[in-house]
Amino acid sequence: GQDRFNNVSLTRTGTPIIYKIANKDCQNYGAEGFSSNLLESSFFNQGINGYFDLYFGDDELAISMKASYVSKERPLNICDQDSIDKDTVEGVLLEMATHIDTAATFYQSLANKVELNKYAINIHPLEKSIIRFDASQAVKDELAKSEDFDQEIPFGVESYATDNASWSYDGDDQFIFTIYPRSEEARDANISKPLWESKWVLAHEFCHHVFYGHMKDVFGDVDESNLPEGIPLPESSMSEGFYRYYGKSQQKMISLLKSRNGISAATATSSLAAINEGFADICGSYFSGLDKFEEGLACFEKDRDIRSSEFRDGIKKQLTAEALIDFANQETEIKDSDNQTCGGYTYSDPHIIGAIIANGAHSLIDLKQIDRVKKSEILLTWLNTFKNEFQQGEWGSISVIRASLVSLINTIAAYGREDGKAKLSTEECKAIKYSFPKFYDDWKSDKSSLPVVATSCL
Repeated sequence: GQDRFNNVSLTRTGTPIIYKIANKDCQNYGAEGFSSNLLESSFFNQGINGYFDLYFGDDELAISMKASYVSKERPLNICDQDSIDKDTVEGVLLEMATHIDTAATFYQSLANKVELNKYAINIHPLEKSIIRFDASQAVKDELAKSEDFDQEIPFGVESYATDNASWSYDGDDQFIFTIYPRSEEARDANISKPLWESKWVLAHEFCHHVFYGHMKDVFGDVDESNLPEGIPLPESSMSEGFYRYYGKSQQKMISLLKSRNGISAATATSSLAAINEGFADICGSYFSGLDKFEEGLACFEKDRDIRSSEFRDGIKKQLTAEALIDFANQETEIKDSDNQTCGGYTYSDPHIIGAIIANGAHSLIDLKQIDRVKKSEILLTWLNTFKNEFQQGEWGSISVIRASLVSLINTIAAYGREDGKAKLSTEECKAIKYSFPKFYDDWKSDKSSLPVVATSCL
């Protein structure tokens, strides 16, 4: 299966645009211009370990997926940075490496940093997937009764991974940032700029590296026993990718398949993925140095903007009882399902739960009225506090999220208190109540669960 630490965001598919190598004979590696000294190597079309053949189903309904690389890897070298055309593979590398290095250099200026592993960059792998849906006639008839079922079940669909960025860890101390090709479809529709040009996207991916650097001691403690063998973690990324690609009409099929195979519950791993995504959203915003969300990133704008308290369809970013139940049960009801450009979203997606956590965390940190260095140091203190808390207990999906927020709020309450007495302001109490209403009510009713809320928020 995919590596457990692989934080690849939801797969986009399309017709990849092939960039040329500017100088195939170049033997020099020009990484000396990057100040963080973390960039170790770079590749063009590198085949990363961890892609898979996947099958799950039964005699009546099944999904299978086979992914493979159709290109050969080769080291990518740069002889003369000043003469590189941006529309070449080396141009993509320089743009991507510069943005990651900017985030890395900022991180190294923080007081509570840790030593991070070096990383490699992988440019434009050609990853081909063949996805098959098989169903008996009885199941097809059942699916066809769905009001929104408007197409045949796709069979033998072939596609390429495009328009995406990822951070991955192969379990053998190799850390890789990958940028996938831009698709012809995205270019022609002018949906967004190439992701390697985005400061926020690449700072976000670097922040996954930071998350792992601070949290790596805890990953071996995560219980995955209730996930079927071969399902990539978090499993919601796989199912979400399926119905994003095939549209609203496949929703019932995915739900049926998941219920048949007993993968209807989130795990501690799923929750760590959501916390990881939330941390990367807010960390990426701070590390990139952007005062507002970056322009030219369609489908990210409100959803992943830490300063927006609503999703693009107006739904509030709140961890309500409904959102938490949907996440825990991996509910596949799609919000904003008629959005033709961006597709829908669900609370089963760790990116969506993460976006709620990120907005709530930023709302609290922003009330401190401090610069981004101090904001970022609060983030790292939160992460370190959560790691220590996590290592003390046994966790389920919702309790992991609760523990992360307890660590966050205690960090906020203690910050800047010269008398050593943790306390929340009235505005901080309002922010907690808005972003995390279900937990807020629990903390108010059970005063021992988070005393600082019980004593500060009257």
